[in-house]
Formats: sequence, structure tokens, C-alpha cells
Amino acid sequence: MNEAVEILSDLRRGDSEQKLRAIKQAGRFAFDRSYFPEAIPLLIELLEQEASPKIAAEAAWALWKFKDQRAIPVLLKKAKESCHPSVREKSIRSLGLLEAAEALPFIKEMALSSKTELVLKISAIQALGHFKEPQVVSILEKLLKSTEVSIRLEALCAIQRFLRRDPTLLTQASLKIIRNYACWKKEKSERVRVEALIAFSYAFDSKKRGVIERAALKDPGALVRKTAITLLSQWRDGYTEKMWLNALEDLSWAVRFEAGSMLMQIPQEKVFDAEKVRLALRKISKIFPSHIRSRPALK
Repeated sequence: MNEAVEILSDLRRGDSEQKLRAIKQAGRFAFDRSYFPEAIPLLIELLEQEASPKIAAEAAWALWKFKDQRAIPVLLKKAKESCHPSVREKSIRSLGLLEAAEALPFIKEMALSSKTELVLKISAIQALGHFKEPQVVSILEKLLKSTEVSIRLEALCAIQRFLRRDPTLLTQASLKIIRNYACWKKEKSERVRVEALIAFSYAFDSKKRGVIERAALKDPGALVRKTAITLLSQWRDGYTEKMWLNALEDLSWAVRFEAGSMLMQIPQEKVFDAEKVRLALRKISKIFPSHIRSRPALK
């Protein structure tokens, strides 16, 4: 039986497990091939009926992959009215991925309201990150100031998407907040410091390199140091090369591995200190032998 026909059959007449499997397959099928319109009315019906919260939530999540505007009214209705948090959460996130303009006021309200449950607030912040309207940035800037770690974390991730498109969008005040979150003396959460560093790396700021270098050298969190080592690749010069060489002595294996990976990516003709890099690569070959199989030795 043709795969699409089998998926449609299970969506119509399958039992719960078959429906769940078919929903996931339909989403993958549409996402990979950008075309599977026959499944959309069936998924909308499963979401509307909400006979099973699990099936309805999966249907809500699958619908964004079709990029079809017909899904927006029912997704918005379920995001507002469903009595099942999982259905509301998936509907909100799908609306964001569809960049549904008519849903933006509701999503903004969910993200900012103190009465919104944390799981739904996080979904709303994630959804905001997919919109391209500049007005969304001001909302995310407000959320950066939250005392809740998970909200700051999601706001930073959403801001990253905007900064990738336009590094000039944030105010200086917000850049200062992000810079502070990247500092271990001012932010206790290692995950927040990581996301703050990544967000800051997209921005136009004269202090950017210094902040990333300090994190690579001094942050007590290995994950932060590893992230900073990767972000230093923005500046391919002798000082960055030296930073990577020094990081080979880091106490964390993950940081040493990342520094070795960065050194391996330097084209031979752009190496600044050939002798030190050659000795480092020889050392790397003993610690990470798989790294040097495709890399010719430096002359």
C-alpha cells in the first residue's frame, strides 16, 4: 500500500496507537516533501474533536509542518480554550512556527501575563521567537528581566533568532542585560550564561570579544567555556589561535576537545604559529586520534 494512502487510512479508522503513529508520519511526510494536503482536514478534525488529549496535542504539533493557513483558526481556538495544557502548549508553539499574525496579540498576552502557567508562558515565548515583527523584540526585552530562570532562558533563545536576522535590533539597555547574564559573577545559571553568550555573539557591540574571551578563560562552568571557545571562531587571528592552544590545558575534557576541533579547522596557510600548532596537533593525535585522520601534517 502506498505510504500516503496508509497514513490517511490510519488517520480515519486507526486505533489510538495507529492514529498517533500516523499523525507523526503525516507531519514528517509533509515536512520532507512540502506537500500532503489530503491529511490537513483529518488532522484538524482530530484536533477539534479532542477525543484524546495525546492525539489532539500531536495533531496540533503536526499541523505547523504543512504551512497551511487553514490550520490557524482551530489552533488559535484550542490555544485559548482547550482544558488540556498539552494541547494548548502545542497549539501555541505551532501558531508561532506558522507566524500566524492573527494569533500574535494572544501570544503576547500569554507571554507577559503573570497569571499564565509557566509551561504555557514558555511556549508563548518560544512562539514569539518565530515572528519577524520588530514589536516582538520589546516584549522579549521585558521578559529578559524576569526572576524566573526558565523565562530568561527562553527569552534569550528567542532573541537569538532576531539577532541572527538583524544584529542592530536590541537597545543598549538590553545588550547590557545580556552582557551581565553572560558573566558568572552576575548570573548563577550556567545555561543562561551559555545562551546569553550566544545571543551576545550575534550583536554589534564593541565589548563582544572581551566578554567571550573572559568566559573562555575564567567562567567556572565547563559548558560556558566550551561555548566561548566555539564563538571565538568569529575572529581568526593569532590571539584566537593562542586561546585555543591554551584551552588544550583546560581541566574539562569537553573544552579540550572543542579547542582541538577548532585548531583542526584552521587552514594550514592561515596558521600564525606553525611550530606551536604542530606540537598541539601531535598532542591531539594521541588524545583524539580520530581528529587527525583527514588532516595532513603541518610542514
